[in-house]
Amino acid sequence: MTTTVVEWLVFVLVAGPSLVWLLTLLVIPIHSLRIPRLSEQAIPAGELPSLGIVIAARNEAHTIEPAIRSVLAQDYPRLEVIAVNDRSDDGTGELLDRLAVEHAHLSVIHVDRLPAGWLGKNHALQRGLEAATTDYVLFTDADVHFQPGSLQRALGYMRDQEFDHLSSIPELVNARASMQLMMPAFSVFFLMMTRPWHVSNPDSDSHMGVGAFNLVRREPLLAIGGLEKIRLRPDDDLMLGKLVKQHRLRSGYAASGGDIAVQWYTTAGETIHGLEKNAFAQFDYSPLKASVMLVLTLLLSLGPVVGLAAWPAPTGLVALGGTLAMLATAAILSWLVKLNPAWGLLFPIGATLVVYACLRSMVLALMRGGIIWRDTFYSLADLRSNRR
Repeated sequence: MTTTVVEWLVFVLVAGPSLVWLLTLLVIPIHSLRIPRLSEQAIPAGELPSLGIVIAARNEAHTIEPAIRSVLAQDYPRLEVIAVNDRSDDGTGELLDRLAVEHAHLSVIHVDRLPAGWLGKNHALQRGLEAATTDYVLFTDADVHFQPGSLQRALGYMRDQEFDHLSSIPELVNARASMQLMMPAFSVFFLMMTRPWHVSNPDSDSHMGVGAFNLVRREPLLAIGGLEKIRLRPDDDLMLGKLVKQHRLRSGYAASGGDIAVQWYTTAGETIHGLEKNAFAQFDYSPLKASVMLVLTLLLSLGPVVGLAAWPAPTGLVALGGTLAMLATAAILSWLVKLNPAWGLLFPIGATLVVYACLRSMVLALMRGGIIWRDTFYSLADLRSNRR
């Protein structure tokens, strides 16, 4: 190639990502600021619908007691809590049984055997759904904490909006520096992928689901088979949101605003290890699709920064605009999720770590012929049979 051709190629590789970031800066922060927050909703007057909270737990003895006590302490009328002990061998079952003696509205289901064709967590959630007798069911995790009044505000908002499904991302707590380094990239990529401000539009294919907070009307969900259609999805939370919209049920999203909190992962190392089980699922277990998307993500995240080397040529000027737009977007979203905006300035590093986590997930799944989740192996052949 001649020098001119190479220069034009470099310019395109820098200008493309830079244009994306300029558009992103105009779209994502504005839409994100308009997303309603559950903590800002008024506690509704009058009678609320009955609510069942389903918590799947496998070997959660070290986290589940304070989390479940925050649920049991909720002053919500007609509340039932269903904890599903999924084959635990660390004392989780005994702990739950002890709590059930103290709290009449807590029931415990013990799962001793995993049926073929199910992921453990998904099967546990399905068991809880089938056992519930309430109007609404909230699927949540064994390490999620709820502020007083949070359930009333969420149910009131969901009822007023006439949603069949509502999801919310909790506030992350106790994240160490390396985890905070990755959070701006997670926030930006997640919003790019899900576009939560379009979730409530029935004509949009945007969908959202969050494992810490998936609130659904029980009867419509049972009418479409519950979780059976996503029984082998390790990204069951997102897929629940997609399942709801595919069946023309009304879905919505609201930020928690601090009403819900979770210690997801504390370090980058824990995050990378935790994503091992489900990151490859986002690409439908396709090595080609994953490779293309990860290369494009790296180009998007690093292209403008690398292009700064061409300063003060036109390529460098374009790269400067793209880099500033990228860092501004990441800083604003960091502020919105209650992180120090300075972490957003390290977005390229965090994005590289996210790409590495996804690449590692793919490589390990291909090498093993499947994924390992909570000491249970699931083959790629089985997982691919339940692709979306």
